[in-house]
Amino acid sequence: MDTKRHFAGIGREVGISGQNLQHFMSESPWSGPAVCRRVQEELKATPALTAGGVLLIDDSADEKAGAQSAGAGRQDNGRLGKVEMSQVAVLLSYLNRKVAQGFWSWIDGALFLPEGWFGTSHEKLRQRLGVPQEMSFKTKVELAWALIERVLAADLPFDLVGFDCLYGRSSELRARVRQAGKRYLA
Repeated sequence: MDTKRHFAGIGREVGISGQNLQHFMSESPWSGPAVCRRVQEELKATPALTAGGVLLIDDSADEKAGAQSAGAGRQDNGRLGKVEMSQVAVLLSYLNRKVAQGFWSWIDGALFLPEGWFGTSHEKLRQRLGVPQEMSFKTKVELAWALIERVLAADLPFDLVGFDCLYGRSSELRARVRQAGKRYLA
């Protein structure tokens, strides 16, 4: 994509109104986790794509104008290279460079909610935004492991896990990957 990755830019790229795309994404009744499971099932059913596959863990931040979006707060935004009002997600991608043209797909993700979001000061905002009551604070590293666990439970084949220094510094995450019988590059 030559433009920024927002609804207006994506809409221009595919020839539809950015406002229509925004409405479609915001109002669709689909389940995000169900879509991720479906992508994983289709990937698993395509052995040519999974031979030599790699999981990549990273987070992605979007700058926010205010603190009214789920998880928004002053936090590290790697895209901007500074701490800024942002919303951050931990993402899991699947990569296979061994197939012709290469293959990459986002296969799972989790919104990171800073610890302050679980205090009483954010209780009404959590309810208004639909944050599940049973949800509790998890670090980005804990969210990363939960994503890897889901892939392991789904029996999606992969050869190794790659992660950057934030995740690679976690001896607990590295140990869990090893205990699961998988290799990692950090």
